[in-house]
Amino acid sequence: MQLHLHVGHGKTGSSFLQSCWALNRSELWRHARLHYPVAEGDQRARAGAFSSGNGVLLDRAIQASHRPRRLRRFWDDLLRQAPGSAPGSVLFSAERWARHLPMHPEALLRVADAGGVGTIRIWLLVRDPLDHALSVYGLAVTPADQPVFLFLNVGETHVPYWHEGADWERWPSPCVPFGGAGCSADKSRRRQRACLEWVDQQLGPLLARFAGATVLACADHGDCWGEDDLWEHGISHPATLTVPLLLRVRGEPVQNQTSVRRSRRERLKALFN
Repeated sequence: MQLHLHVGHGKTGSSFLQSCWALNRSELWRHARLHYPVAEGDQRARAGAFSSGNGVLLDRAIQASHRPRRLRRFWDDLLRQAPGSAPGSVLFSAERWARHLPMHPEALLRVADAGGVGTIRIWLLVRDPLDHALSVYGLAVTPADQPVFLFLNVGETHVPYWHEGADWERWPSPCVPFGGAGCSADKSRRRQRACLEWVDQQLGPLLARFAGATVLACADHGDCWGEDDLWEHGISHPATLTVPLLLRVRGEPVQNQTSVRRSRRERLKALFN
């Protein structure tokens, strides 16, 4: 038997999927011999509202994973719900598992072993990160002036320097640790620049949404492209320690504020001189 775990992520249609599964159990069984156990949230699905999934059932089993009798009863009750003979697969769903399920791997394995599970499959749905960030921001910020902290990690400018739709393959990378015949400073420079230009276009709507906010853009490291016969990062070198830093405070670039402060100092000096 296989155990399928739908773990979210948030804002990827989890509630809609959970309601569909709850309302179409017979179809899941008929077409895939997939059993979606009944949970309290089914009442909401039958009423046309969003369902929170059936993951609470597995959560309870995980909490009782050190009690073999409870686990046997859990699986017995579960299989009795199935429309026919023993199912080939059982599906549980909980959006919160994207964060919390990895905290209990040993307990989860004990539950699976008690039910004779041979394979555990994880269903993780993801979404374009920028669209995801804007969606979460639009849902969470109430009232509109409520402070919000948003962190976005951009990976395209990292080795191997590739972005969606690029006209080159992701691998092999033109920049690898310790160098090699495939390393090329010129190719690394061109590809990283193209990635940065692509990222710049993608970030436009997000930066526009936070036009009046404080924004910090930086990098955690640079890369060596053959300087002193060194390649990539993870080493102490001016090329890896030099990173961009762009700061906008409440919508105003820091460089403009700096120039204003300098002009004031110049006026004070002129006054005292």
